[in-house]
Amino acid sequence: MFCQKCGTQNPDDASFCSQCGNQFFFIDKPKSNFPYKPVGIISAIVSILFFPIVFGILSIFCGYKVYKQESEGWGIGISTFGAICMISGLIIGFIEGMKI
Repeated sequence: MFCQKCGTQNPDDASFCSQCGNQFFFIDKPKSNFPYKPVGIISAIVSILFFPIVFGILSIFCGYKVYKQESEGWGIGISTFGAICMISGLIIGFIEGMKI
């Protein structure tokens, strides 16, 4: 990590700058207790069969929250899976609607 005051590179776990003595402050991201991962995955799967736009958007939103609060990889995966399932649900709905 670099000191914001003098620009000296310091170890990531340093509390003070080794050059100028500037104190470093660490801000932890607040975590939510809401289970965004399972809700995102389940809503993506549900979006294939029922209300693809609503459940697809819910899944993408949950993926975004996971990306911001927990894990970038999981967040991108859930959002992508939600978008794919939403598009699949729309295509299936269109095909089924054409049969009637």
